[in-house]
Amino acid sequence: MKIKTKLILAFMFLLVEFLFVSLFSLYFIFKISQQSNLITKDNNLSISYSENMLKSIDKINDFNSSSIFNPHFVPDRKELSVFLTNFEKNLVNEENNITETGEKELARSVRENFEKYKSLMSDSVGNSVKDKPGYYYSILLPTVNEIKFALFAISDINMNAIIRKNRTANDTAGHSYIILSIIATIFFLVFFAFIFGFPKYIANPIEILAKNVNDIANKNYHVRMAFNTNDEFGQISKAFNDIVVRLEDYNRFETETLLERKELAESVIRRMDEPVLILDVNQNIILVSILAEELLNLNNVNLINKSASEVAQQNDLLRFMLRSLIQDSSFPTNTFTLTSNDIKTTYTSEMHLITKPGKNSILIVPIGYKISLKKLSRSFD
Repeated sequence: MKIKTKLILAFMFLLVEFLFVSLFSLYFIFKISQQSNLITKDNNLSISYSENMLKSIDKINDFNSSSIFNPHFVPDRKELSVFLTNFEKNLVNEENNITETGEKELARSVRENFEKYKSLMSDSVGNSVKDKPGYYYSILLPTVNEIKFALFAISDINMNAIIRKNRTANDTAGHSYIILSIIATIFFLVFFAFIFGFPKYIANPIEILAKNVNDIANKNYHVRMAFNTNDEFGQISKAFNDIVVRLEDYNRFETETLLERKELAESVIRRMDEPVLILDVNQNIILVSILAEELLNLNNVNLINKSASEVAQQNDLLRFMLRSLIQDSSFPTNTFTLTSNDIKTTYTSEMHLITKPGKNSILIVPIGYKISLKKLSRSFD
């Protein structure tokens, strides 16, 4: 999977995470809202219907009592019809809005007593009653009280339901808060783990690559990258390791070639037919020909990497060869004569500065010195 695809999936994961939390929040808010709406829509309507019926039955009862006990009362049948119609309308609404246990039985009781009350109020029944005050107190008023008792009971049932549902809504809100808090905490922990973890997925391989490249620049060819993935980092790891193997092989070949050439150069210099010394730029001896060892009588002395000036302190011929380097003015002429087996041999020395081109091709960088002895003459003593 490519890094681009992983980045897209990572951002999609964050988007899905936020959508998930948002949908959960909306769900619980909607659930609480629905519960509140049910409380308002059902129970409050039943209470309202009950209150309207109580007002209407009180008006109807007042009409009947005034008709019986107030001789000056002028009955208005149209007004009575309005109260009866209003009671009937609210009773029908209540019968169609039964929501609580026992409410249906109470509504049925109201219906039965209301129908009974209407029949007791009819003109045919009223005209046949001689003791109207007794009829009112013994028949009509107890029926009205039965109706009112049932209506009060309906109001109480719905009021208790409101309290209960409100408590349930509060419990739901509390549980929703806890659940949302847990979900939000989990997702925020995942989010922060992702924020701190995913950049490392990109940055760590880059840091490792930079370190390994620096090691390669310092000729450490043993480093390897081990990203066994199918993305670009895996491809880079494989390509990097292939390059390191090739560089290691090339470096081994170059080293072996240089060593061979060095051995060849040393062999050539060692076998030169004239005494030769090779010094580095710090005037340390790095190569000596066999003739120079014999002539300087230093065959059994390890000269390599020793300071030429220190060795010359105990060897006049070597000091003569280095006179221009060590600024020794004890030699009046540019020749040096050695006597061996009654044969005098006169030598002169030559010094050549060994250089190489610098980074800027115009500059010349000294890297050492070649000092040799040239035979001028030979005679018998």
